[in-house]
Amino acid sequence: MNIIKQEHIDYIKENFPKYGSKHCEIHLNLGRGKVDYIARKKLKLGKLDKSVYGKIISNGKSEFYKKNHTYSVNHEPFINIKSREVAYILGLLWADGNVHEFKNRNKRKVELNLITDDIDNIINVFETTGHWGRVDRNRTGKKPSTCLTTHNPHLVNYLISNGYKSKSHQSACEIIKSIPTELKHYWFRGLFDGDGCLYVDKKERVNINISSSYDQDWTYMENLLNDLKINFRVKKTITKTGKYSCVTIRNKEGCKIFLDYIYNGYNTDNIGLIRKYQKYKTTRFTKKIKL
Repeated sequence: MNIIKQEHIDYIKENFPKYGSKHCEIHLNLGRGKVDYIARKKLKLGKLDKSVYGKIISNGKSEFYKKNHTYSVNHEPFINIKSREVAYILGLLWADGNVHEFKNRNKRKVELNLITDDIDNIINVFETTGHWGRVDRNRTGKKPSTCLTTHNPHLVNYLISNGYKSKSHQSACEIIKSIPTELKHYWFRGLFDGDGCLYVDKKERVNINISSSYDQDWTYMENLLNDLKINFRVKKTITKTGKYSCVTIRNKEGCKIFLDYIYNGYNTDNIGLIRKYQKYKTTRFTKKIKL
């Protein structure tokens, strides 16, 4: 005769309504039948009413899942930002990253899509935070591309709470505030690598454009450029194929001040796309600017 231990009864009474049968099975090393027998026959818990317990069980399973799983990408450095690599990644994710939520509460994803050459250039930066999933694609008529992903729900939740899911119309002020002052330029370097363009025309006129969605809140860029005393304008454009907005710097002095700011220390840290840094270094600025 199987003896039902009091400790099993107490545990199931406390946790069955919160986490369901499977959680109790795993914790107590009991079969599903015995757990259900204790819960429903002995304790008279009966069949769970999903309208009442559904959310409790879902939340409980989610917390149990998170506590008992490790993730290949560490979320802690993103929540407590102390490294230049993380600051850069956060800027690049604001520009070109995507956050996905699914019906399954335990399934969430952050992804970044770039051309493969660019990913290969900066993959060492991402690897400082762990192992990111990688999928390479080769499509006819297009450059090879690569997608980096992580399914760490802690990281996803943190990004969502700082506007990364609604970044097409939200300002980045919240995430920027969480970055130490000495690391903020790495965030803007990442942003520029994703959404920025340095253009020099045949007459050697220099322009910088940082583009985003039509409804983008550019407060974070306005704050920075005002602090750097750079003349700029925000432009919204509607074309036959779509619409967008951008921040434009159209004077050499302002372009140099901005690029000097974001590339401060690049020659030693090598964080970011080398092709954009090289274009900055080879651009002729007629006037030296002291920061």
